[in-house]
Formats: sequence, structure tokens, C-alpha cells
Amino acid sequence: MVEALEHGVAVPLRITTRVARYHGWVAIVDEDRFHRLEIRYLPLVRSYQLNDLASGRQQNFPRLGMLTSALRERRRWPTGLDREAADARPWQVQLRAELDRSRLPSPMRIPVWFDPEWRVVSDWQTWLIEFDGVLR
Repeated sequence: MVEALEHGVAVPLRITTRVARYHGWVAIVDEDRFHRLEIRYLPLVRSYQLNDLASGRQQNFPRLGMLTSALRERRRWPTGLDREAADARPWQVQLRAELDRSRLPSPMRIPVWFDPEWRVVSDWQTWLIEFDGVLR
């Protein structure tokens, strides 16, 4: 992927937030929301750029390691869950990041479906919100 970045390919990321209601031991998915980010390499200024496609926010980093560190920082992602709903019953909130292969340039789409190096998906990160609204 670094080679693709350095050759001008924007790498699209999809962040999925999932909200589920708990009914006993079972969590029933209420809503999935998708957030799109894009990573670019800017060769003229020799920096990497992180774009939030929804907000239009752009951040520039002189090193790829600095960009990946920024991706690891905590962020607030909209989930659609409000305090009233959270107070009514327990909820589960999950988050996952993945390479959005469907948004790669057309000539790359078919080959990347068969290349395991392009199957980049994080594990689900899960938080439980109890009746009292406290994140656990």
C-alpha cells in the first residue's frame, strides 16, 4: 500500500460504527454508520495527507508514521445514540476500520480482491453502555 501511495493512489479507509441494543445476552444491531477517510501522498511537498471526506478536514504529516499515529488517536465518531436512548436499556457500541477496496481506482479494483495484502480490516472494538449511561 505504501508503494501505491507513493505512486499517487489515494488509499480510502472506511470507519464503521455500529450501535446495538441488548436484549438479555443478545445484541441486536440497531444501526451502522460509515465514515470515510482518505490517505494521500503529496510528492511535491513530500508529505502525507489525511482527509476526512465528510467534514472536509485535511491534516498534513511529514512522515507516514506520524499519520498512522494520528489515526490511532481517539476521535468522536457519530453513532446516532443519544442519552435518552442510552438511559432506557444497555447498548453496545462497536467500531472497525478497513481499507475500502471498492473506492480504489478502477484498474486496481479487481486485482486487489485477490491479493491478501489488500485485505486490511481491524477487529471490532466494543464498548458497553449500561443503564446509568456510564461507558464501561
